[in-house]
Amino acid sequence: MAEFDSRGLPISTGSPQAARSYRTGVDLLLSAWPGAEDALRQAIDHDPQFALAHAALARLYAIKGQPADARASIATAQAIVARNGSPREIGHVSVVALAVTGQSVKALETTLAHLDQWPRDVLILSLPLGAFGLFAFSGMTDHDQARVDLCETLADRYDADDWWFLTYRGWSHAENGSVAKGRDFAQRGLEQRRANANAAHAVAHAMFEQGATREAETLLEGWLPEYDRAGLLHGHLAWHAALSALERDDPQHVLAIYSKHVRPSVSLGLPINVVSDTVSLLWRLQAYGYDVPPACGRRPRATRDRDIRTLASLSSKSTWDSWRRRPDDTWLRPTVSTQTLSASRTAHCRPAPSSRRSVRPRSLLRTPITLNACESSSPWLEKSLASAAAARRGKSSRTCCCSL
Repeated sequence: MAEFDSRGLPISTGSPQAARSYRTGVDLLLSAWPGAEDALRQAIDHDPQFALAHAALARLYAIKGQPADARASIATAQAIVARNGSPREIGHVSVVALAVTGQSVKALETTLAHLDQWPRDVLILSLPLGAFGLFAFSGMTDHDQARVDLCETLADRYDADDWWFLTYRGWSHAENGSVAKGRDFAQRGLEQRRANANAAHAVAHAMFEQGATREAETLLEGWLPEYDRAGLLHGHLAWHAALSALERDDPQHVLAIYSKHVRPSVSLGLPINVVSDTVSLLWRLQAYGYDVPPACGRRPRATRDRDIRTLASLSSKSTWDSWRRRPDDTWLRPTVSTQTLSASRTAHCRPAPSSRRSVRPRSLLRTPITLNACESSSPWLEKSLASAAAARRGKSSRTCCCSL
């Protein structure tokens, strides 16, 4: 008997158990919900020759920042699909292979070509639409509009109540400026599948953009306890709750959320989110005129080493080695200053410049950023922060997934 994925496309497996686990695993992956890896591994256990399950596992490993595992899984998928895959499955595996091996330009081109033939291949459609997706990191100045255009082109190919498509159609519109429309789509997606972290994130984003920070905080306070701390977006969604608390001038609640959910030693989120959420939240606190307690920058050695390993996972081994030798975490504590990044660099860590001025959000991203950084600290971090500030000068009223 033929087996199908969750959107009705045929899949090459003779095992109903493998097909069931695959459908579950992909839905968990698309909703950023814990358990996706276990489900996909179960699919492979039931049918080791199930190419699409190996490909989905490769995608998950890439999201989690495990490139060696991603390459191994996609290589297995490619070998299997070359022997017995359908044209759709061959194309699917090829696109995922390009994406997880860093060939993003080709991946975007082949994704769009693939979707022309198989618009309901949902895992492939997910690749260009995310906050860190192929459109967002393409260098296109109109990538937000490109996401909307793709969603609207394919809208009639998806069921009106498809929870995943509603989520990302909503995310795309909200990020492109149609915030009310985007919020409506994303809320419908969350209603269709409450165990959907991407929908909760899209709704919280839209609420914040609308200035409905109380609503966002209420939403997250009610929803976040249902989401396991192992969820990829748990720490980042807590960061959104902290932003809402900051908007109502409750720094103690902000710091409580930071300590419990956001700081690197407790967050199990993606490294890129851990970096951006940690730095940006402490930075925003100081930008709003509040003091950041020293405890946010200094922790026991064992905890500090775990934090640094997390933050350094996006950097080089030499950077990790230099950070690990530092006596405390002062490099982690950002400040807003009228001085430039380069002016703050010295051969040793030092306190931040004292010439600060409090700023409110609309001017926040027009102010140069200063880190209490060491000269041996990661150049990409300084460059990324400076680039983020420069890129945001024309859109200071907007937020993004890795606001800095």
